[in-house]
Amino acid sequence: MYYVFYQKFFIYVSSLESILNQLYTDSINIIICGDININYLDNTNNKIQLYSLLASYDLYTTVGFPTRINNCSHTVIDNIFIHKSKNTNFTINPLPNGLLDHDAQIMILHNIKTKNLKVHHYNKGLINEFTIPEFKLNLIYESWEENFTEDIVDSIFNSFVGTPTCHSISNSNPVSTQSSLSLFPILLSLQIPVSAHNSKPSAVSHHST
Repeated sequence: MYYVFYQKFFIYVSSLESILNQLYTDSINIIICGDININYLDNTNNKIQLYSLLASYDLYTTVGFPTRINNCSHTVIDNIFIHKSKNTNFTINPLPNGLLDHDAQIMILHNIKTKNLKVHHYNKGLINEFTIPEFKLNLIYESWEENFTEDIVDSIFNSFVGTPTCHSISNSNPVSTQSSLSLFPILLSLQIPVSAHNSKPSAVSHHST
């Protein structure tokens, strides 16, 4: 988070409290960091208000060293606030970068627990002004016999969108009725007789009489 020093502080605190009200639960480990432009080495009114607000959500400062050093002052205006009850084992150190007048901070949480998230891969067909005409052309030569051997409408539909031509332009995951409806505007524009589906066009010879 970032506090603009010329902004009215009560607006900043009210906005932060509103965000915390929406995010805070016992199962979420909240970490707040940023240039707050409030020197935690001084007991100013702004510092006391911010401290009280964050403490009500069990969030406490971890930075105990100056983060902005110049010829005139040493201040702690860059900070990291964590749940100290949830993060009992951590280290934090300054990282002077030599480029800015603010030093970075490196925090390591040694007892943090992360969930192993399942990775899902999805393949999508490429649909554009070039592939649609090709798709229409391939539909002409597609064999549709298997689509007429079923009696159940849903089975016919799934068989239809499972043909190689339809499957190549739709989602490669198991076909669902909802995800395949986008094919219909293309298909309905064809108006191709069923008898023409099973044969490739042959060379036509013109005989003069």
